Amino acid sequence: MRPSAVVSPDELVHDLLDERIEPGRRLVEDRERRPVHERLDEPDLLAVPLRESLDRPVELEVEPLGEPLAVAEAVHPAQRGEVAEVLARGEPLVEPEVAGEVADLRARFRAVPSRVDAEELDPAGRRADQVEQQADRGRLAGAVRTEIAEDLARLDLEAEVDDAAVAPVVLRQVLGSHDVCRASGHVSRLRDGVARMRGYPPRVAAPVRKGEEVEVRIDSLAYGGNGVGRLDGFVVFVRGGLPGDLVRARATKVKKGYAEAARTALLEPGPDRVEAPCRHFGVCGGCRFQDLAYTRQLEAKHGQVRDALVRLGGFADPPLEPIVPARSTYGYRNKLEYSFASGEDGIVLGFHRAGRWDEVIDVEECLLTTETGNAIREAVKAWAREEGLEPYDQRSGEGYLRHLVVREGRNTGEVLVLLVTAPGERFDTDFLVETLTRFPELRSLHWAVNDRPAEVTNLPTRLLFGEEWIEEELLGLRFRVRPNAFLQTNTEMAETLYRLALDAAALTGTETVFDLYCGTGTIGLALAGAAASVWGVEISEESVACAIENAEANGIANARFFAGNVGQSLEELAGRAGRPDVVVVDPPRAGLAGKALRRTGALGARRIVYVSCNPTTLASDLAVLRDEYGYELVRCTPVDMFPHTPHIESVTLLRHADGSAEEHDGGAPGGAHDNER
Repeated sequence: MRPSAVVSPDELVHDLLDERIEPGRRLVEDRERRPVHERLDEPDLLAVPLRESLDRPVELEVEPLGEPLAVAEAVHPAQRGEVAEVLARGEPLVEPEVAGEVADLRARFRAVPSRVDAEELDPAGRRADQVEQQADRGRLAGAVRTEIAEDLARLDLEAEVDDAAVAPVVLRQVLGSHDVCRASGHVSRLRDGVARMRGYPPRVAAPVRKGEEVEVRIDSLAYGGNGVGRLDGFVVFVRGGLPGDLVRARATKVKKGYAEAARTALLEPGPDRVEAPCRHFGVCGGCRFQDLAYTRQLEAKHGQVRDALVRLGGFADPPLEPIVPARSTYGYRNKLEYSFASGEDGIVLGFHRAGRWDEVIDVEECLLTTETGNAIREAVKAWAREEGLEPYDQRSGEGYLRHLVVREGRNTGEVLVLLVTAPGERFDTDFLVETLTRFPELRSLHWAVNDRPAEVTNLPTRLLFGEEWIEEELLGLRFRVRPNAFLQTNTEMAETLYRLALDAAALTGTETVFDLYCGTGTIGLALAGAAASVWGVEISEESVACAIENAEANGIANARFFAGNVGQSLEELAGRAGRPDVVVVDPPRAGLAGKALRRTGALGARRIVYVSCNPTTLASDLAVLRDEYGYELVRCTPVDMFPHTPHIESVTLLRHADGSAEEHDGGAPGGAHDNER
């Protein structure tokens, strides 16, 4: 869709939404992208969500976020013209690196325990968490509002939260009141009161303007990968800055509490800087920390998990175990996705340039995959050039070749290849098969067609050669992996992660286990040998089909798997299987949102084993399970699954305190909390 100059901004935004999103339609979760667990028209999604990848903002249904940050809705009507202009140009609304940081705000807008004295909040003595009922307004959980205020008080935010823009909209939609939230003093009192309680320093006037260059010493790494420095107490997030560095950086964004900047010169390297071995480092948008000593990477990740548990979860002294280092720091990935594009020498095949959605670098060698993986990519590139095929152009919507996905069974030596193109069979399938069957590892070759602008690979496929799947081996079990099925992308560390989950579950052979977000059944099937029964739930039907096949292939008869949304399925599952003794959850980065969190807590299992890939949403979820459902944090073990990247996995054990979660929720899943929207 290309907007017309005569269409007003308001009309344009609404037209875009009407065209791309069916109101109330349940969005399908893609486990390797950001999921949305609730309907778009439900009140707990406070604004029309953003896409995570924001490459093509008009394709809003691809990767919507649950943050209360309005973009297509526009925080203020006055901003709609600007949004419309950006959409019309086909440009991203937010820089890609910022989009990932924005995603982590979801956790901070959930309930987190917070106690603020009335004098600090409101001279009239009316505490924000005491407003329970107003005319024509629903009940409001005060902790949610207090947590918003806490976010506004933070100086080290990794995404934009401006109390003059976002906060009034957030508060207005939660309270159902326009009058209360227009008063800037209301927001400021909330912010300042929580800031004093939490010990944050007062806001400091920005010592830099957008576009100016400053010298700053980097103190630490923020979650997401940017260096954190301070100018007279004012926080500056510097892309490309590492702890100990003295850098010159140009400010790209300046807000009331922080600034974002890009490094323009390294004046003095920090003590932990090393030479990056990859020839594409600094240009490729993949590995961020190849130039940071691995021991320092581990320290930073461990500290970020601790910081999330303390600041967002309210755990004063969390039982955090030492981080488990990766067994291999290079060559560890079993799956990579490449993009086709035009280059100076013809078609190129590689990764997006750092910070760019519209530019692809031609990868000659990726150090995160194997020799076979690199060779297959180069063979496909040569095939495409010989066939004379054109790459797809996002701006014009013309061209043909879009993506290449290579998946490897690292313990079996089997390879699956998926080619994604625009509509039409414009290539000789026999020639492609001939090209790739030169690799004896190839077991499965698929082709998928993407007829939308959105850059996705999770699509229906057509088999061109071999079996529908490949197999991988984990913990002595064989697992079938289809093109779109979820599997941890680091096979070595997946086994470590699952062993930690097994240890935390502490099964004796008599327990009923729920495996939520079960994927292809890897964790659940690993648990089945020590449990009475395992019941898995996963929204991806393809993954569930793999899980069922995996159970049969391994002769496991006490595990059952079902396709469904976790939040919606738990009530039915508990009715069929009975209440679980142990619940294992392995959610996407957005964590246990909405009903999934409430209904998991309401199950009342003796132990919850939480496998997390995002410490911010983990901390928020743990706080809710502690405060509303009576769980105590026994231990949290960080695991480095992805060296040289900001990503952090962890395995957390929760144990239910005295009594059952029923007393906190009024009964079975679907109890009182479900009505508090």
